[in-house]
Amino acid sequence: MIPCRKSNFFTQQKMTSEKIQQLEQHINSLPEEKRQLAQQIVKAESSRKRVSLMATVMDRFGVDGLIGTVFPAVGDGVTSLVAGIYILAEAKRVDLDQEQILKIVAYQSGDFAIGAIPILGDAIDTFVSHPNIKSSKMFAKNLKELEANAIDDGVDPDLVKKIVKAAGKLEKSGEI
Repeated sequence: MIPCRKSNFFTQQKMTSEKIQQLEQHINSLPEEKRQLAQQIVKAESSRKRVSLMATVMDRFGVDGLIGTVFPAVGDGVTSLVAGIYILAEAKRVDLDQEQILKIVAYQSGDFAIGAIPILGDAIDTFVSHPNIKSSKMFAKNLKELEANAIDDGVDPDLVKKIVKAAGKLEKSGEI
């Protein structure tokens, strides 16, 4: 039998509903400025996860290139438009700055232009370009900046980690 090292996925303690409620209460007891930072972190992490998932499906699994191959030009336009609108909506939701938004637009425009080249464009789209992953990295950078700002403003680093870990559940609860 080959020894197997457990991944973090299996060893991390799950956030129970009781712990989520305690975390919500703790966040809501923070001074207004710190509570707003916590809320921004929750939004940023939730958006980062959603964009990252979409980017993984479109770019890593090659759905973008596949759709472009099956439906030349039209498929590339549709995937670029849908992915672009989705990413831009998430960018607006977390208040990414204008420079980052322009980069997202450039990535999606480049994706469309490259994908419109028959066969070669779809290969580049599938194996090289990855515009959605590039965009998702901006969301990760934004989250790290928010975390650093919160810690610099006196929010306990352990609390910041807990907020990031529980972001999806905190956002769904609507309590913060």
